[in-house]
Amino acid sequence: MPLKSELIADVRRGPGHGLLRISGLTPDIDPLEPLSVKIIQNQQGGRYLTSSGAWQPEEVSQILPSLGWDGAVAVVPLGPTLFDPLAQLPNNVRLRMMVTYGATGPEVSSLSLVQPLPPSFARGENPEPVIAAPLPPPPVAEPVIVDSEPQVSAPEPQMIDPPLRDDPPELAAPVRDPEPEKPKSPLVPLLLIGLLVLLLVGGGAAAWKFGLLDGLLGGDKTAETAAPGQTPASVINTREDLARYLGGNPAVADITATAKDLTARGKLDLAMLAWQQASRQGNPEAGLALGKMYDPATWSASASPLPQADAETAAFWYEPAAQAGNVEAQRRLGLVLKSLEPGGSGPQTDKAKEWLKKAADAGDAEAAAALK
Repeated sequence: MPLKSELIADVRRGPGHGLLRISGLTPDIDPLEPLSVKIIQNQQGGRYLTSSGAWQPEEVSQILPSLGWDGAVAVVPLGPTLFDPLAQLPNNVRLRMMVTYGATGPEVSSLSLVQPLPPSFARGENPEPVIAAPLPPPPVAEPVIVDSEPQVSAPEPQMIDPPLRDDPPELAAPVRDPEPEKPKSPLVPLLLIGLLVLLLVGGGAAAWKFGLLDGLLGGDKTAETAAPGQTPASVINTREDLARYLGGNPAVADITATAKDLTARGKLDLAMLAWQQASRQGNPEAGLALGKMYDPATWSASASPLPQADAETAAFWYEPAAQAGNVEAQRRLGLVLKSLEPGGSGPQTDKAKEWLKKAADAGDAEAAAALK
């Protein structure tokens, strides 16, 4: 029976975790027998997933954890190191997997990615915040104990009051003197009435415009306009901030705007993660932006968080944007594929001509010039 494999999200363990399901293996094999796989991308001649989560052209095998069985289907849990690189691939990527298990193998199986596959940074929580979360309760508990002391001391004046009331009236009077402080409270309504009079006279429009009434009326425009559960892009400075933001499931347009803001502020590593999330949700602009971070023709240390350019990975991200009709991505993909075969002949050159022609037909002058 031919092997068939698929990767699904492990909802029990949450983002960053998946279950690799392999059909066609023999269930009666010793469960302690190691399972070895090679996971390969079909694009650009094939690249192999390493144990560190990177992709490389050289063959590399992964020894996976002991598997379990769901009927006749072998089930292997994957953690973030192997799951995240697979979860972040564009939808058009095709994967193969070579499986070696006991007397089975090596056999080749297609590997299907069953969406959604949320990566670990989309969970909205990380080990650091989880560890830090229990720290606030101690300072909260201390004020509770301190606050109880005034409650205990409150009866003390009542114990002093009886002897004062036994004194002559002129001595008892000071005990009731604090009551004159109460007239202070009507000042607030008087101020409100005064401001309302100003509104009637004609100055109220300016007072309302400049927010002079917000403090007295309890208004908080910032709180009203803030989106619940989301982090404003201007305060995203760490991976944890970005994880919390993406964990709120913002719209693709918002993620794209956040990626642009992070790029403008020089947070290129965070911008790349935001672009990847937007690209996985089908945004062509995101695929184009990611491709430029890898493209040798556009790469620079000031525009990309990567230490060097990578033409194959640039083509990898350009392709879904090009398929979505982004003309610039079509031209850039054609030029990158052309550079991968300097001899000017071969499958990559043929694909390069196809994409350049699509861009040229859409009116791109640079693509038309490259075709000539």
